[in-house]
Amino acid sequence: MPITLARAVLIIAALCSAAMMWSGVKAADFTATAWSAAPFAVLAALIGLAVNIPRWTQAAAGGSVSGEQLNAMRNNAQLCAIVYAWGALALAAMYKLTGLYWQHGLQYACGMLLFAAIFFGWSHMARPGGRFATPEGAKQAALLNVVHGGAAVVAAASFLISGKFWVARPDWAANIVFLGGGFAIVSLCLLAAITHWRIGQRA
Repeated sequence: MPITLARAVLIIAALCSAAMMWSGVKAADFTATAWSAAPFAVLAALIGLAVNIPRWTQAAAGGSVSGEQLNAMRNNAQLCAIVYAWGALALAAMYKLTGLYWQHGLQYACGMLLFAAIFFGWSHMARPGGRFATPEGAKQAALLNVVHGGAAVVAAASFLISGKFWVARPDWAANIVFLGGGFAIVSLCLLAAITHWRIGQRA
């Protein structure tokens, strides 16, 4: 799947999902809110597959291996950025446009928006001719992807083990975002790592 199409589909899905989650929270319906987030998280992973799988088997491009690896990382970073932007939008809508209140809702929304900006900014600077478009930049991107994915796995596991997801508190809506977003981010980081390795194997 071309990255431009992937971005467009995921952005539309993010907007629809956030709107449906807002509606679910407004109705104080946990199930409806969760089922509004789950399809987006799964779709993000499936789009990641559609973007990455062709790179696992296609013949090597005319450019350098590191350049191809970096371009793949850029694509996955853009998808991660959309996931973080979705989380920020959903949190802001659920805690500022409904009667549900959680003192940290806007803080986490701003944090996720910052992550989205960082990923989009990095993908821009890693374009051909950009500041990070170097063989060393490709290696650093691969390392940071592993760190990012590992941190997301630890956070999601700790979150589930703690039992917070099952407790009726004002942060119940945010917990849905954290779990759905965590699944999407872990999936995208895993796909990015596999793609980086497969491209390197063709060298």
